[in-house]
Amino acid sequence: IATLVRSRHPVVAVETVEEERARDVIAAVGAQLEMPVFEWSVTTGFRRLGDDIVNGMTTSPDALLAHIGGMTVEALYLVSDLHPHLTEPLVERHLRDVVTAFRETRATVVLVGADVTLPAAVDADTVRIRLALPDRRELEEVVRSVLRAAGAQPPPRGVDALLDAVRGLTLN
Repeated sequence: IATLVRSRHPVVAVETVEEERARDVIAAVGAQLEMPVFEWSVTTGFRRLGDDIVNGMTTSPDALLAHIGGMTVEALYLVSDLHPHLTEPLVERHLRDVVTAFRETRATVVLVGADVTLPAAVDADTVRIRLALPDRRELEEVVRSVLRAAGAQPPPRGVDALLDAVRGLTLN
């Protein structure tokens, strides 16, 4: 994702059922590139990642896109579940305007959802990434962290057995 942002891709679609994990990945990319990360959902509105201050005037999708389209800061904009609203002509137009504006900057809209369906005009400018289920190494980090937090000492082959049991699950 960092490479895509550096390459000035205006829209990246991260398809996943693990929104929290996607948020963590985008936050890490923002930190790596020294860029602010803002997030939006229709239920929470627009805010800087980690802040409690919400811009209440941006809870609607068209207000959000009008707002970020007018921002001049190079940032990552993590937007959850926007795609169902793109059937509205005004919302689609605003997103197309944002895509045009962001082509010239390092700003990138990151659309997150389980199955991101986009209008053809936006899809052509979108790079898609499927955030796969965690691999064994990622699962092991979480399992060991949980065991440490619980003060548990697994039997010698206990971690391997546990990892076999949780394979295919999300990190949560």
